[in-house]
Amino acid sequence: MSATAVAPLAPGRLAALVERVLAAAGADDEAAALVAGSLVASDVRGVHSHGVIRVPDYVAGIRRGTIAPAARPRALSAGGPMVALDGCSAFGQVAAAELVAAVATGARAHGICLGTLAGVAHVGRLGEWVERLAQGGLIALLWCNCGDPGGNVAPYGGAAAGIGTNPLAYAVPVSGRGPIVADFSTSAVSEGTVRVHRNAGRALPEGWIIDAAGAPSTDPRALYAGGALLPMGGHKGFALALLVELLGGGLAGAGCASLGEAAGNGLALIAIDPAQSACGQGFAERAAAVAAAIAAVPAAAPGEHVVLPGDPELAAAERVARDGLELPAGTWAELAATARSLGIDLDH
Repeated sequence: MSATAVAPLAPGRLAALVERVLAAAGADDEAAALVAGSLVASDVRGVHSHGVIRVPDYVAGIRRGTIAPAARPRALSAGGPMVALDGCSAFGQVAAAELVAAVATGARAHGICLGTLAGVAHVGRLGEWVERLAQGGLIALLWCNCGDPGGNVAPYGGAAAGIGTNPLAYAVPVSGRGPIVADFSTSAVSEGTVRVHRNAGRALPEGWIIDAAGAPSTDPRALYAGGALLPMGGHKGFALALLVELLGGGLAGAGCASLGEAAGNGLALIAIDPAQSACGQGFAERAAAVAAAIAAVPAAAPGEHVVLPGDPELAAAERVARDGLELPAGTWAELAATARSLGIDLDH
């Protein structure tokens, strides 16, 4: 494969390549496999903003000392309906996986459990973590504050950045099919999606970003030259972003980008055991009935159909299983360059 071509890859082969890169940067085998698998799974589901495009960032974080590649999180509190983890600068995926396991245990013991995580740089695709809980029969709600000091999203009515992209996610178990999974930033789009457009040489839709002068722009490079993302849905998206900032930054103790602090990713994760609710064991069946009713609503466009959250990602995974995984040329070039800097030639 050349560094300038986009070619189909087997996901397993790509994950093995990423494992090699992360191991060369100092990750142990367990962490390298978990992180590589998480990143490639995002690409498989079409969420390229949280896929292997992140590997150069992770290697740079290891070199800066903001990621300790062999570290593991430690519990600050555990054993009850509230759990708090210090990520200890471990890979975010390693810490998030432990948080998921802890809140699952707490929810089954107490009916509901709130877990928080601070002290990590980037946990990857939020949908992965809530989906794990829903696959185990639990309802999951997740908030994640993020961003460099000062943020990269303009508050509603603002002409410059003041808060992070601050995504949120949820997943619900549904009988007879996979969970309903939603995962989205409270900005008009994630920063990683802008990066994907930049790497592919594509202009942005209007309404995604402003430039350094506060003027609307469709040039993805403008974001990285002092511009800012815009909030999703105007004042409504900004209100959600503020909630996420207070939960992930304040409650979890990760720091708030809006205060000029380096937040990394601060998580607040709630898991609920529906079997212990008024609905009892019938919740997943009730969710299936709701999903079926909504899916049966007539489509606005001929030949189309109502799409439930998480279905586009499942469709993307089916395409990859059939046709292989394609990466934008710019993403492969950055990954290959990072590998070469560690003495690895991904073309051989």
